[in-house]
Amino acid sequence: MQTYLPFNTMSRWAWHNDTEPAGDPVDAYTGIQKQTHGRNVSYDLPDPNLPDVSQWLIGNPNRVNLGRIGLRFNGDTLSSSSISNTHQELDLWHGVITSTFTIDGVKVKVVTQGDFDSDAVVFTIDSRLIESGKLNVELDFPYPPIHTAKYKNEVFVGVYDFPTNHSTKLSASLKGNTAHIYHDMGTKYYVNLRWPKKVPLELKRLGLQGSTKPTAHRYVVSSRQGKTISFVAHFSPDKRVPDLPSTIDRRSRAGWQDYWSQGGFVDLTESTNRNATELQRRIVTSQYHVRVNSAADGEPPQESGLMNNGWYGKFHMEMVVWHSAHWISWGRDRYFHNIFPTIYEKLLPTSLTRAKKMGWEGARWPKMTETITGRSSPGGINAYLMWQQPHPMYMAMLAFKSKPTKKTLKRWDPILEATADYMASYAWFNQSSGRYDLGPPAIGVTENTPPENTLDLAYEVAYWRYGLDVACAWKQKLGLPTPERWLTVAKNMAKPPQIGGLYTVYEGLNSSWWDDPALNRDPRSLIMLQGILPDTPAVDKEVARRTANKVWDVWTDQNIRGWGRPVLAINSARIGNPERAIYHLTAYDYWKFDDAGFAIRGGDGNTPPPFMPGNAGFLLAVAYMAKGWDGSKGDTPGFPEDDGSGWIIFNRAFLFYQQGEMCLCSSGTLSTVYIGSILLSSFEHGPTRTIRHEGIVAGGNKKASINPASFMTFVETKLFQYVVIFFVSFKLITYLQRLFFHPLSKFPGPRICAASRLYEFYWDSYQHGRLWAKLPDLHRRYGPIIRIGPNEVHIEDSEYFDTIFGFRPLNKEAMTAKEFGINHALFGVEDYKTYVKKRAAFGNAFSRTKISKIQDQINEEIQKGCTWVEDNSKDGGSVDLAFLFRAVPAEIITKYLFGQEYGFLQHVQTTKNLYDKRMDRLFGFSHLGRFIPKEIPLFLSLFRQLTLRALGFNDPGSAFLDYFLLAQKLVQKVVAQHNHSNHNIESISRYTVFDDFLDSSLPLGEKEKGPLTQQAVAIWSGGWDTVGSVLTMAAYQLLQNPEVEQRLYQELKEVWKDPTESPEITTLEGLPYLTAVVKETFRLSPGALCRLSRVNPSGIEQYGDWEIPPGTIISMSIPDVLLDKAIWGSDAAVFKPERWLSGERILTDT
Repeated sequence: MQTYLPFNTMSRWAWHNDTEPAGDPVDAYTGIQKQTHGRNVSYDLPDPNLPDVSQWLIGNPNRVNLGRIGLRFNGDTLSSSSISNTHQELDLWHGVITSTFTIDGVKVKVVTQGDFDSDAVVFTIDSRLIESGKLNVELDFPYPPIHTAKYKNEVFVGVYDFPTNHSTKLSASLKGNTAHIYHDMGTKYYVNLRWPKKVPLELKRLGLQGSTKPTAHRYVVSSRQGKTISFVAHFSPDKRVPDLPSTIDRRSRAGWQDYWSQGGFVDLTESTNRNATELQRRIVTSQYHVRVNSAADGEPPQESGLMNNGWYGKFHMEMVVWHSAHWISWGRDRYFHNIFPTIYEKLLPTSLTRAKKMGWEGARWPKMTETITGRSSPGGINAYLMWQQPHPMYMAMLAFKSKPTKKTLKRWDPILEATADYMASYAWFNQSSGRYDLGPPAIGVTENTPPENTLDLAYEVAYWRYGLDVACAWKQKLGLPTPERWLTVAKNMAKPPQIGGLYTVYEGLNSSWWDDPALNRDPRSLIMLQGILPDTPAVDKEVARRTANKVWDVWTDQNIRGWGRPVLAINSARIGNPERAIYHLTAYDYWKFDDAGFAIRGGDGNTPPPFMPGNAGFLLAVAYMAKGWDGSKGDTPGFPEDDGSGWIIFNRAFLFYQQGEMCLCSSGTLSTVYIGSILLSSFEHGPTRTIRHEGIVAGGNKKASINPASFMTFVETKLFQYVVIFFVSFKLITYLQRLFFHPLSKFPGPRICAASRLYEFYWDSYQHGRLWAKLPDLHRRYGPIIRIGPNEVHIEDSEYFDTIFGFRPLNKEAMTAKEFGINHALFGVEDYKTYVKKRAAFGNAFSRTKISKIQDQINEEIQKGCTWVEDNSKDGGSVDLAFLFRAVPAEIITKYLFGQEYGFLQHVQTTKNLYDKRMDRLFGFSHLGRFIPKEIPLFLSLFRQLTLRALGFNDPGSAFLDYFLLAQKLVQKVVAQHNHSNHNIESISRYTVFDDFLDSSLPLGEKEKGPLTQQAVAIWSGGWDTVGSVLTMAAYQLLQNPEVEQRLYQELKEVWKDPTESPEITTLEGLPYLTAVVKETFRLSPGALCRLSRVNPSGIEQYGDWEIPPGTIISMSIPDVLLDKAIWGSDAAVFKPERWLSGERILTDT
């Protein structure tokens, strides 16, 4: 809330124009003409003859403060001196701020939550002071200030002492629990309020309409009954009924959890270096802040995000790389694509006009602007700055890396063509040197060069070459002719100037420039030559390395500011100096982040936080250091090796998989993996021994018979009797110890569960896997935490799920990992640290970038599936969708795993064998697998042999088992191909999942035949059976709910206009109703009906008043969470995609 200080509520869409200055009209401004290589060119410089008009153009339009919401006590705004015992906590995982304090000795609790998907905020205030009428909420509305003075930071946006310049009024509401405040200040918008019916509120205007007091536009929200005020304030250009607080709470929690789960992460918690904790804090908080401040649709953020008005709320086009490149690096591509290329498409018309007016071809991009006018704000730096011009090429390459499709090439092509036309025409041919030069006039990256004398800025000429090369390659990828002028200028561009074997800022300097404070106080442009600039023929790497070392000597810590540290860290990593790279990121005495985690710009001494290029640039630097760049070596090339430095990095960044990724596997998938594990045991350890009625068959041929008489003689011996007595006594003592002396002996639950696993055995084996359905009955009897095994507690509390299964270094249960015999596969890894390393090894293979590259293959297999349906339904008959939904994914994952087709659609019966009767037969044994090895661990190996017999190992028609035999051969083939080919190629047809894994730094033992086959079995199983089960569920629900099917069809129809050209994956991901249908299908397809568990091997876990000892198995059931009525409402069991949508009411007013 904004109680003590008038902080801001800002948005992407709310802008305002000040009253135009008196005298000359704004249209009178035409810029200032400067001689440029023999002709006059009009630059967007402030006109000294039109100072008021120039300033108006600089300051307008400006972003507005939509309103202030705070607390009111005893009839006045609550003051900070009135409160004590303050505490505030931000829950980053869910996006919730909880504040507690006392007023006159009475506790007040305020919970604030911004909506993840809309311009709404939820407030819930609890206090006895509300019940007494002393504590209320107030809303106030300022008027934009008049921007007549030049300044770049407006911390508190708006003024309250011009009440007659604008108007507010209560707008009629048709519902008793909603209200609407209309604000007209030239810009018109609504504040739409809503509260639960069970907590009725009252909204009143404080002053009279037309009042001249500063409080003229103040409104008060008070409670009609009770001690709680809970409401939603939704800011919008239109009048609407916002969602309920409970709806926004659920949606936002899910949105934030998706954000943290689907993006990247770098885990430093095992590092002993004293700087690791603060670096970890900055990594986490920066990811939070960029999502809040830098993720709007259609435009980049201003440098201060949505906190205050820096530069009047306008964004800077030279900053887009620092603001947005990290989205791709951290695997959150959707936020990048929300902005690009839309922003360039919006600005293209005015940029074409600007270039033409100045006498050049193509599009000249503005420096400081907004999307309403697309105007370039006048300014001495704005008019001459150059390095934003090649940015479209840089961003287009990121876009293509994320979505390497022809559609990407086509969409970006007009932007790159217009940009390259300008760049080629702007460069002028120098007759004396035979090169194309840039400037003067010009201003470089660091904005500290004299524009009238600046020629061939080092970074700019190198970037110009890079940009033109990309534009030429872009045309070639599209199969279009490349303009000859582009090729000529690129090939003959001036090289970055050098003096004494070192790069210099611009042409014409002498060696003494290194001692010039005007230049050496910020030589970051030279660092950028081997920083964010990709390799280009214009840059000599050795000269760039020597120059970087020189900069290290002269650029003092006190002078490094803004995004200087990130680019220095990137450069240091790229030149092979990770110690220097980590220094720059941890120079905390010089590069400060405030207590909220906002980067402080520094340097000029008067720029308040936030400085979003600092946070975003920091994330980009961490990505370079933790994951690398094209051509880098090692897993974390920018961090020092753990040779005493204390840095231990678990790189979970930029990955598709998350810990617990198999949680959505169906029990069929688990069984699939289990079957594979049995075969893998035989592959690695020799012939399988199977028990038969006539004796023991070793190796399938040699028989060793047992004489019954001899066996009975053994049974009658004393030795056998002693063995039985010992065994029974041992088990009895074990049961007593578990009941009375075990650390879990005080936990509630059935005593039989405490003593043994017989209860589990009965429900999972005899009752066919129904323990998960029995657990709710036990919880109703014993409470939310119960002991269901000798060393296992089960918790039924959805809010505790993230505590156990979130990003925490907890292990999997040892026997659960071992019982399936796939200890080497991701699914079977027990130790958390080992899991993280293995998952990182697969990271690139399942990243959005790599998946996008096989979209054409995916589309091809889907089309084959559609053709199969048409061919098999021509006579009006039905088709087996369960088969189709497994066969198509099976083909896709098989090709991606092994680079080889199998033809599942053509081999119907063979494919059905993969999930038909043998799978059903295995289910019973899989439940035994959860009991026997845990109760009698020595029987684990024996149990695997029994399962092989049950599957019919010798059945020659068992395609399921045959596939695992084939898997081993295919793995060997993939390894051989990898070792004997240049796998660093663009052709995805030769790329397989194992290429990244084999290139990783994992021990060689993990890359041998047996472990690799285990990995293949696990991934393949999840790739077809889990997907098939979910698709089958989706088809069933759509057929059962025709209104959902029709709505989904209409949405798809809008983007799928050409049946022959499938939309891109990211386009489909951006469809709100399709996304809602997918999420709702997953919610009702929990997959893992068995319990999921984690173990903290060394620490105590706290649940309420219960302390769970180290080493305890802590389990939860997925259906408990996905069908929890407290989360999903009374209709939790109903298929209802609308519950995932923003702006639609999905719960009753309760």
